Amino acid sequence: MPVTPTAATPAPRTETPPPRAVAAPPAATSGAFAVQLGTFKERDNADGLVRDMTAKGFNAFVAPITISGHELYRVRVGPTRDRAAAEVLAAQLRRIGQKDSSVVPIS
Repeated sequence: MPVTPTAATPAPRTETPPPRAVAAPPAATSGAFAVQLGTFKERDNADGLVRDMTAKGFNAFVAPITISGHELYRVRVGPTRDRAAAEVLAAQLRRIGQKDSSVVPIS
């Protein structure tokens, strides 16, 4: 019995989803100001403050900086869209005990 050729069934199209974007640190995404809570020599100390502030509902992050060959870790909350919003955030942080906070521009 002769076999009739059939059209080849194309392979199902599988689209590979684009790679998932890794979230950039808050300082790099938006906002012009943040509230700095402190600068630490030890990353563990900075991370502990970030965990504490995050648990209290604040968007805290570590902003590392190198000064004279030494790595330091700044803990900041934000970013905010403008200085006025950062001042309001700083006042909220002072009310919960973060007395040494200061508003800083994000560069």
